[in-house]
Amino acid sequence: MDEKARQRFVAAIRKGLTDQVIAEQMDLTLDEVIEWKRQLAVDSLEAADPDS
Repeated sequence: MDEKARQRFVAAIRKGLTDQVIAEQMDLTLDEVIEWKRQLAVDSLEAADPDS
């Protein structure tokens, strides 16, 4: 996911959009939305604890 797509994705999550709406707006599958959310969580954890 490039930075621009990542920013749009995070903005959509913050707006409270459902996974289905995010998928439709960003032309993704539901599986891709779930994977992107998983990746955001991993990135957040790594940023919070860079030594792990």
